[in-house]
Amino acid sequence: MARYFQRDCCGRRGEGLKANRSIAPGQLLYSASPYTYIPSKKAMGSVCEHCLSRFQQYADELEPRRLFASEAD
Repeated sequence: MARYFQRDCCGRRGEGLKANRSIAPGQLLYSASPYTYIPSKKAMGSVCEHCLSRFQQYADELEPRRLFASEAD
């Protein structure tokens, strides 16, 4: 990340990041694995809460349920 940015203090606005050089539109600047994840409210009950794989048999249900891939039929 230090390649593209430097830490910048902006007075009353606090600290931030400032570009060190020109950045092309669409250029990937930073990538990292997620620290944590949860299913969205819409997906709850139709995906595994551990691996997020989709359960088709529960996709149309309105009531959320806690499911794990190890419990799937």
